[in-house]
Amino acid sequence: MKSKKLKDHLEALESRCHYLDLTIDTEREKVLRIKQIVEDGMLDKYDFEAGAVEELLTFIDTNKKKLRELSLRMVLKLADLKASFPDRWESVASMTCMRRG
Repeated sequence: MKSKKLKDHLEALESRCHYLDLTIDTEREKVLRIKQIVEDGMLDKYDFEAGAVEELLTFIDTNKKKLRELSLRMVLKLADLKASFPDRWESVASMTCMRRG
């Protein structure tokens, strides 16, 4: 951390929480964990048609190096885009969720 003040705040928050390091560090481990959580019903509320969740997971796996972050939060962002723009969600995701270059 560059900012001592921010570092102190984060340490204070951490000391008040139960912290479990799952040692999920590699992209492969993150994608596997994402798939596991999604299969457990993370996206059920979206009520996507058959094959849509697999399409979303394939998009994440294919673009894991380009996404701004590889997280469950990103999965929700992409699911929101897929629900809002079913015909062009991938191009919107490319513009809004991926790094340039």
